[in-house]
Amino acid sequence: LGLDGKAHIVEDGMCVIADTQHVLGFGGIMGGEESGSTHETTNVLIECAYFDPLLTAATGRKAGLQTDARYRLLDTMQDLMSNYPLDECPNDVTWEDFDPDIDGLRSSVADLIDRHCRGAVSTAVVATYLVDVAFFSGDDCFASAVYTIDASTPEGAEHHALSMSLDCIYNDPRIPDLSRAATARPMDDPDAPI
Repeated sequence: LGLDGKAHIVEDGMCVIADTQHVLGFGGIMGGEESGSTHETTNVLIECAYFDPLLTAATGRKAGLQTDARYRLLDTMQDLMSNYPLDECPNDVTWEDFDPDIDGLRSSVADLIDRHCRGAVSTAVVATYLVDVAFFSGDDCFASAVYTIDASTPEGAEHHALSMSLDCIYNDPRIPDLSRAATARPMDDPDAPI
């Protein structure tokens, strides 16, 4: 049983966490009930793992799971791939020439995130949000962009806008200490406090 209390079918080629006897959960997507915690839990082992984002997305689709864990993994991978050219590319070479495959990988992950968001909102009540994405160099906000996003939650709208902002002109890896932050507010009340 998964943490959602449902039995899931495991197929060959899926990303799983398992012991020698059975599957404990889907890697990067959802843990199993047996390895979950309860109010009676007194000991917790924390571990870290890297799961292939494309395999994770494929596993989530096969299992029919649209979880926050799956989304966070894809979003993190996209951010890591966006920072890769800044961290690794020599100053005298364009990042496209340094690693022409990175743009394809970023596009693949962005597409998976987009499909995840579309799948997640298809079963929920959807609202339209205005999402302000602020671009920072260190602690200084130097620009912002506003996106109109249909999503089931403000957090989902913010995640989607952050994904879209990767293609924004302000998301330039040459900017020192580049970071982004998103803030969503309902479209039907754009002046509402956030």
